Amino acid sequence: MREVAMSWNGRKSAVLLLGALLLAAGGGCADYEWAVINPWIRRQWAEDERFGPTLHQQLADLERIRRSAGRLSEADREKHAAQLDELFRDEPSPVLRAAIVRTTGVLRAAASPTTLRAALADGEASVRIAACHGWADLGGPMAIEALSGAVGGDTDLDVRLAATRALGQFEDRTAVQALGLALDDGDPALQLRAVESLRLVSGRDYGNDVVAWREFVRGGDPQPDRPTLAERWGGLFR
Repeated sequence: MREVAMSWNGRKSAVLLLGALLLAAGGGCADYEWAVINPWIRRQWAEDERFGPTLHQQLADLERIRRSAGRLSEADREKHAAQLDELFRDEPSPVLRAAIVRTTGVLRAAASPTTLRAALADGEASVRIAACHGWADLGGPMAIEALSGAVGGDTDLDVRLAATRALGQFEDRTAVQALGLALDDGDPALQLRAVESLRLVSGRDYGNDVVAWREFVRGGDPQPDRPTLAERWGGLFR
């Protein structure tokens, strides 16, 4: 029995540790699983909260979950996603909130969108950026809708850049329309990121000719004219 507490938030002390240990072990040891979830042991960990794990240890636990997520059953992914949602809402550290959000997306559980939506409304831009990555990992129409909202509505440029990059993973007309919002933005960095994502989504290549890409987004079929490198970069600022 370890004498050092393994708690993040008092009464929830064993929740995340349980997930990390089960995932690291592949869920193959029933006796050890029972020892971990034993209420008496959980109370002992909670009582030792002041000796809790370091930030590094907690981040390592979350990384372990992400690496193991692909081997989990659907039931286990749902269970861990629900646990992470509870931890996210109580966690004061934006660094840990961001790591929880990234892990939630990788789990691809039915419960994941609840956490990811909350993360996109987080007061810390770093957490909202993590939410963009999480939505990209989760995939599906809900992800495109959420990322589109971030592109058009977030006030932080880095978040909008992250959402624009994430949309490049969706070969969907809705994603193309959302990238058109970034393409019409006055910020050159966001325009460039939109071009990069549109290239991935569409399989087309109009260089950095924003005018041609805008035509494509509107449903046109511009013909690439193989501009010079200087012309391609110059088109970005039109």
